[in-house]
Amino acid sequence: MKKVNVDPTTKTVTAQGGALWADVNKSAAQHSLAVVSGTFSQVGVGGLTLRGGYGYLTPQYGLALDNLISATVVVADGRILRAAREENADLFWVVQGAGPTIGVVAELVFQAHGQHDNVWNGMRTYPKEKLPEVIRALNEALVHPEGKAAAQCVFSLLPETKESIVITVLFFNGSEEEGRTHFSSLLQLECVSCTMKMKPYEDANVLLDQVAPPGGRKKLIGLPFIPPIRPEFASNMMQEVSRQLTTETDMAHSSIEIEFLDLSRVRRVPIASTSFPARNQTMNGAIILQWTDPNNDGKFLEWGNKIHAMCEEELRWAGHRPDSLVSNFLGFTQ
Repeated sequence: MKKVNVDPTTKTVTAQGGALWADVNKSAAQHSLAVVSGTFSQVGVGGLTLRGGYGYLTPQYGLALDNLISATVVVADGRILRAAREENADLFWVVQGAGPTIGVVAELVFQAHGQHDNVWNGMRTYPKEKLPEVIRALNEALVHPEGKAAAQCVFSLLPETKESIVITVLFFNGSEEEGRTHFSSLLQLECVSCTMKMKPYEDANVLLDQVAPPGGRKKLIGLPFIPPIRPEFASNMMQEVSRQLTTETDMAHSSIEIEFLDLSRVRRVPIASTSFPARNQTMNGAIILQWTDPNNDGKFLEWGNKIHAMCEEELRWAGHRPDSLVSNFLGFTQ
């Protein structure tokens, strides 16, 4: 169930329900095409799409589900139905945001987009003392007039020294010169390492695979953020992450990731046109909990929920009402 077919004439990509985004990205790239995908290549196509699907191309083209043309669904009574705007439209509406609740999606057909040129992408790592300046620079670079820019900020520990670090992942769907201009404020900050370079789009989507490799015990808990993120709040969160990961060595490979994606394109889609409910300005993030000892399950999950509560309190401080019942980003619903 991992087969992927590409039709270069119609610029469509058909993926079976068990395919990974690595499979889709590689197949589409052979025809100079790209599909809105996640930022981890080992994530399943079906699971991500049916819950929304945020990625580096979201500022340009919207969510993965906004680029879904049709789906083949096995419903509860065993029937196999094609769901699209012109066929079983009610089912298609449900698939676009609430798909995991209505059946087994065996196949998905996506609208792909021309991707003839390489992208400018990589990581820049900073000491934790630079975090306030990094957050200000990422806030400034959130919006690009053509939606070509995206970024992520990761709080973690260096595996060798257990030193707290701030990793930024930058993506620009254009030339290096344009990318450097857009992220100029961030690039002015002195970093400890930099891997930025021009590369094929499909290579950008494997960059974060190393953050959460297969194996071990894992839990992803979604986090809500309202832009612009306050540097003071980010510093408080970083302090808590550093304390926890250095104290609890079994979870030293855990991290927090914040996605700096301009969601203007997502919010343009009428809320009633799909079952996806989170078309607002809330940016996404996640706690990526990783550990080995089952005896630590309870206290590590409790800590993750504490971080989630910190983010909700920050939303209230900014005048927004947290709503954990409607977002389909991973882990929001507990």
